[in-house]
Amino acid sequence: VQSSFYAEEQPSNLVKEGDFLNVHVTSAPAVVALGLMFLKSSDGEVARWLKPPDNFRSLKAVRPDILLLKTLAYNLVMWREILPRTSWVKGNVPDIVANAVTCFSKYDHLVDDDVDDELISQSYCYIVTGACFSLGFKFAAFKNVMFLHLHDDIFQFSFLKIFLPDARPAHLKPISIRQLVKKAGRYTIESCIGAILLAMGIVMAGTGNLDLLRIIRCCHGRLDFDDSNLCPFHMATHMALGLLFLGGGRFSLKGDNFSIAAMLAAFFPKFPIHLNDNRYHLQALRHLYVFASDFVALSTKDASTNCDVSTDVAVTFKVYTRV
Repeated sequence: VQSSFYAEEQPSNLVKEGDFLNVHVTSAPAVVALGLMFLKSSDGEVARWLKPPDNFRSLKAVRPDILLLKTLAYNLVMWREILPRTSWVKGNVPDIVANAVTCFSKYDHLVDDDVDDELISQSYCYIVTGACFSLGFKFAAFKNVMFLHLHDDIFQFSFLKIFLPDARPAHLKPISIRQLVKKAGRYTIESCIGAILLAMGIVMAGTGNLDLLRIIRCCHGRLDFDDSNLCPFHMATHMALGLLFLGGGRFSLKGDNFSIAAMLAAFFPKFPIHLNDNRYHLQALRHLYVFASDFVALSTKDASTNCDVSTDVAVTFKVYTRV
């Protein structure tokens, strides 16, 4: 579609633009803007625009990494429908993509030669990651251990693809992990792992949860410090670790509309290629999480003078069991 928004040319600083809109530059901010404009509105018409394509022709017209943002924006609009269930996460994947990925358990490639294996694999990974990111925003600072177990299962869904390609957990048996990783590529898998780590950090912000700490340490330990190409993945693990111990355990994250927008800007799942890279996302925006932070420490006060007092406090912990 020819651009008619400006009377004179305003070229991008990344590419030389002609008389037409460059969707590779405009699609990401447009998707995020729509998601925030209609945040929690449950507007079905807008949600239909943002929903990932359900046919191969439309899927080929969308860059795979944009599917992460489309899934996230769709769930921001349909906020009330977000559920902390593995079945809900998988339900975000269009049937054509889910059925195509299932073919990897029987064949080394898709049955249809007109469909690109790499496109299907990357689309599947990014859509699942977008759904997990949506869970992170919906249950920000939820601190529910049961929810962490669910997110851990989803995280293993990507994690095992690299380290345990021969493992076949019960909920992964229909899919060939090895083929999916091979066709999606390392950058896609690492980007998805980083985004899911951030989502888990958002949920467990300020708790210092040991299970999540072990996962972050495992991810951080496998990265090569001499490899400059791994800068984005270092940033993801460091941010997740910082969230886990936010404010020394005295701060958490809020879930109001402004806080969601601030967290989306701060934890935007597009990481810099190198330390000085500000082309796709201004790194200064990573500090906007402070607008979503909330002081949650316990303070005892005298009812009559409203002054801090020293007193004994009994704390009762609720025991969660994994089902």
